[in-house]
Amino acid sequence: RGDIRNKMSEFKISEKQLTDAHNTFNLFDKKGDGRVSTKELEKVFKSLALQINDEQLKEWADEMDEEAEGYLTWDQFKVLFERKIRMDEDERELREAFRVLDKGNKGTIPVEDLRWILKSIGDDFTEEELDDMIAETDTDGSGTVDYEGKIYITMYSSKIFSKKNKYKNMINCAEFQY
Repeated sequence: RGDIRNKMSEFKISEKQLTDAHNTFNLFDKKGDGRVSTKELEKVFKSLALQINDEQLKEWADEMDEEAEGYLTWDQFKVLFERKIRMDEDERELREAFRVLDKGNKGTIPVEDLRWILKSIGDDFTEEELDDMIAETDTDGSGTVDYEGKIYITMYSSKIFSKKNKYKNMINCAEFQY
């Protein structure tokens, strides 16, 4: 399978990405006052080839637009842009980590492997938390989890995503196991 660890690096948003985002932001700044309407956010993200669902977009806009003015400044948008880029990278890396565990290329991994990885990443998961995550992902009781769908949602809301080198740790753990 090769050494995936060398492929994993600390993710950083490039200057080009920021410049492109800023230029796109400015295109949607219709009044030239350094602000974009929160109603335009979906279009701004789409122009940057970033997909975001309506619910997430509304939540983020509400979070940034504390005064409920209906506008975001570049600095506020930049926070959301960087968050979305990192989320997309997190998802890509998570899929890669699970690919390492998917010995048969079936798109699933045994729940035991998921449990082992979760324990290996950090010892702050209680058995109850592990059981809950596994129950939420193995909804059909098959003993496997589908990492193309539900697993990402569950993992994203878990403590794993607050770990500093979360994916590097996951990859390293998977390689030591196999």
